[in-house]
Amino acid sequence: MDFTEINADMIGEEKGKLNAYIQKHRTAMLTVMFTDIEGYTELTERKGDSYVAKLRQYHDELLKTIIEENGSGMVVKFIGDAVMAVFSEPSTGVKRAVDIQLALEKFNREHAEFEDISVRIGLHVGQIAVEDDVQLDIFGRHVNRAARVESLATGGQILATYPVWDSAKGWLDASDDIKCISHGGYLLKGIPEAIEIFEIYLPELTKPAAPAKGKVKSRSPLMKWVNLALLILVVGYLGFSFLKGESLLINTAVTQNLYLNGELLNLSTANDKGNRTVENEIAPGVYQLSYKSSSQLAYMATVEVGKGQTIIKPDFTELSLPSLKLRNDASKVNNSTQGEFSFITTTGVEYQGQWALKIESIVLDGSSVQHTVSWQLITSLPNAITTQGLERFSHDLVDDMRPFETMELTSNDGIRLVLTGFTANKLIETELRWEFEG
Repeated sequence: MDFTEINADMIGEEKGKLNAYIQKHRTAMLTVMFTDIEGYTELTERKGDSYVAKLRQYHDELLKTIIEENGSGMVVKFIGDAVMAVFSEPSTGVKRAVDIQLALEKFNREHAEFEDISVRIGLHVGQIAVEDDVQLDIFGRHVNRAARVESLATGGQILATYPVWDSAKGWLDASDDIKCISHGGYLLKGIPEAIEIFEIYLPELTKPAAPAKGKVKSRSPLMKWVNLALLILVVGYLGFSFLKGESLLINTAVTQNLYLNGELLNLSTANDKGNRTVENEIAPGVYQLSYKSSSQLAYMATVEVGKGQTIIKPDFTELSLPSLKLRNDASKVNNSTQGEFSFITTTGVEYQGQWALKIESIVLDGSSVQHTVSWQLITSLPNAITTQGLERFSHDLVDDMRPFETMELTSNDGIRLVLTGFTANKLIETELRWEFEG
């Protein structure tokens, strides 16, 4: 089943429930869980529709109860034997996945009248936006990635991407019963780069097993000799670097571009210990190492480069940029909102301030409407600066939803402030949004 267009079905009650969940938990990041029953089609052929309908009723009720416990998660929809759910925290998604496998093991023991239910689970973290259909397409891509990860699993397995593990590893390390292992890089349909796959498991229930398909293949014998030659060159280079001054190695599973104080790092291929040599010239000092996951989400770690050779294994912290939304209908004439913002950039600069949005709408001639959007930004950190502006948007009353071109309002320190949104009928929705550049 291909879930590329799954957001097209997310309308009405489901979309409203999702928006309410996001607003309640005040988050732009959601952990997406995808599950399905292994061998469901074959079971239906053998046992018939009546049998599987009753079995699936137990399955659906059990999973929904666990996922939505204490309101920390939400089932977005059931798709046949599959479940799509979201959580506000990666650690909660991981815990609920473990709870599901424990509950299913108990169900199988206590219901001999049914064949055992074996469920595979995939987890991925993604940034989404609220309300407008254009931005819900972003959510669709993260659903697709969670579905691809789930398709690698076998019954009883829980597989997750690197961002899930990276965000939940503190909780996982604190657990004596739950273990996690990396299976390395895998190629997933529709995703060009290899994705590191982690398995979360309970030793009392299962033993970890690497997925059978999609593994990034090892090099040919010839390439092994080439790699050995390259390794000799790298070792020679490192020895020379040690004699002449500083050399920096980074050990991380992150596949995105890495930046040191905003400078893109040129990295060698990882050696057998996972170390990658930084080929840029780096002087001793304290730096901010970062990578971007999306226009509003990045990860940063403070690292120190010393004399001689430094090996860094960064512990990244999540950086999320804020946004301010406002919508207005021409029948309301005007509407406004304001608030405060506070965040840290990937170079370690702290930003604080206030911002405001105002919309004045008017029906011009009975067939068109004009919206006047004004905004103001006041930063107190790192500098006391006030900026403001005004934009006008006109469109026909019968127009369908039309996003307007994103406008950059100001930029500095590797970030930019943009104004974006859409119009539809008498409605306009606007958003002031901080974004990472590049």
